[in-house]
Amino acid sequence: MKKVLLIVLIFFCLGISQIQGQIFKAQLIAGANVTQVDGDEVYGFKKWGGNFGLGVIFPVSKNKKWMVSLETIYNQKGAIQRRTSVDTFPEPWKYRLFLDYVETPVMLHIEDKDSWTLGLGFSWGRLIGIKEYENGKIVDSTTTTSGVYARSDWNFLADVRFRIWRQLKFNFRWAYSLVPIRDRYFIKTDHSRNQYNSMMTIRLIYVINEKKEIKRKKDKVIEP
Repeated sequence: MKKVLLIVLIFFCLGISQIQGQIFKAQLIAGANVTQVDGDEVYGFKKWGGNFGLGVIFPVSKNKKWMVSLETIYNQKGAIQRRTSVDTFPEPWKYRLFLDYVETPVMLHIEDKDSWTLGLGFSWGRLIGIKEYENGKIVDSTTTTSGVYARSDWNFLADVRFRIWRQLKFNFRWAYSLVPIRDRYFIKTDHSRNQYNSMMTIRLIYVINEKKEIKRKKDKVIEP
């Protein structure tokens, strides 16, 4: 984890300092997730959480249409279910799960005319915080080190973004766990199910050192 954070920090500093004609573009990222955990018998994207961090993006083709991005983000996932009319406990929530990760997404993007950008990739997340509540009571056995939930979360990512104004972009991302985060046994139904994180995210991305590049492109258009 420390090595990954160091690599991202180096790329981020390169972007800010505008080295090599602004090949590296530094990004500030902030947004929100709506999540669920498939396999926990709690249905629907009802859990909201934060998604924010920093990243870099750099071209990997001569025409600069193909790009690779690397991020370090703080990512909140989990699941929530409200109690029903037949539940007798006073707590309004029947089930709540809070999963906090530090993630490092790596993605390949293609940009269309400097407006729309599509991307596919993968991410690795490290579980750094967890709280689980059932019928209003915290589950003491659920901790980051208890082994109930996997410490690593590997995800497949699909991403679309477009420019809102100058260096500010809107981003929608979908993510799904590639390997189970938990194998849970349900006593009432006497069966086990693998569980996976499922997430949809909306974010704003501010590209710090893209202003001069946008200006250069506009100048080329008006040249005779």
